[in-house]
Order: sequence, then structure tokens, then C-alpha cells
Amino acid sequence: MNCLVAKHSCQLLSIYPYSDCVIFSLNTLLFICFRDNLATYVSEYPAQFILGYCSTYIFMQTFMIPGTIFMSLLAGALFGIVRGLFLVVFNATAGASSCFFLSKLIGRPLVNWLWPEKMRFFQSEVLFL
Repeated sequence: MNCLVAKHSCQLLSIYPYSDCVIFSLNTLLFICFRDNLATYVSEYPAQFILGYCSTYIFMQTFMIPGTIFMSLLAGALFGIVRGLFLVVFNATAGASSCFFLSKLIGRPLVNWLWPEKMRFFQSEVLFL
């Protein structure tokens, strides 16, 4: 006899075999429900959803907001392995590049303005920065 039992657990996406029953954690059940609801939205509005997903992922990656690993898992669950992998690689690269350019455009002048003597010392130690 197979049954589905919700168990309060802090572990995400964990499946525990217990005799002949399969026990899912509460987080896993919420993820499955969330995925199913999003899957219907993806099938109805694919272009808008992909644009929103990419924008959110790149924003989170640019400003180093935690949670991109869950966005990556969501891409695999919603779009499949190949399309999800392509989206995650593209978004992670675009987000990391924009984080680098943002820190280069804003961070370096800010550090030079706040700590000019420490920056000169660091540049003399590292050379050709």
C-alpha cells in the first residue's frame, strides 16, 4: 500500500522511504504544487514567463541575492533539462558579467574616493590593476 504523508521537515526536496509508504517533506509538496501551478502559466504565456524568469534571475545574480539555486532547480522542473540548462547558463553568465561591470563602474571609483592611499598601496603591490 502506497501513501503520501506530509512530514514537517527543514530539508528541501527530500524523500524518505518508510516501510511501504513514501514520505515527502512539506517543502517538497509545496514545491510540487508551485511547479504545477507555474507549469500551467508557462504553457499559456511562454514568452512572458521566460522574459520574467530571465529578468529575475539576472537581477538576483547581479546584486548577489540568495536564491538562484532554487531558480535553477525551477528551470529544470519547468522547462526540462536541455532548455533549463541553457536558460540557467545564459542567466548565470549574464548576471555574473553585469555584477562585474557594475562593480567596475561604481565600485572602483567609490573605493578610490573613500580610501585613496590604501588603493594606491594595493595597486603598487599587485601591479597593473
